[in-house]
Amino acid sequence: MKSKIIKLSNIREIKDCSLAYGHFDTIHPGHIRYLKYAKSLAKKLIVAVIGDYENNNLTKYNFKQNERCETIAMLDIADFIVCLDGEELSEVVKRFHPKVLVLGKEKESPNNIDFETKKAIDLQKKLGGIIEFRAGEVEYSSADLLTNSEREIEEKR
Repeated sequence: MKSKIIKLSNIREIKDCSLAYGHFDTIHPGHIRYLKYAKSLAKKLIVAVIGDYENNNLTKYNFKQNERCETIAMLDIADFIVCLDGEELSEVVKRFHPKVLVLGKEKESPNNIDFETKKAIDLQKKLGGIIEFRAGEVEYSSADLLTNSEREIEEKR
């Protein structure tokens, strides 16, 4: 599989997809777990990457959007990476009708969501889609916890 980087205006219909969203400024293992989980929820994974401008102000990310998108493409987890102009997540939801919208765990609290994310969540619900909040946390099986020491679990990881 080869991840394709596309602009929102070039979107064609994609069936049975999950949609992950974020800025993905510095990729770390939690992002990879988050993206792999999102990929497991549908046949296709679309990753929407926040643009370099939010509310007409240049963001303070370490890397430009094209670099962030290229980094996600190199992971080869996503089928499509959508480069957003800003934060227009609701437009992506409207065009793709994802089966599942996967957001970071921090977006689960109503106090931590911006207007655009709230709009996208409301639209996803209206369209009958699922919303999941995921942090990319490490998960251990009960058997591991019962039979291995913390050190052994850490070494396996």
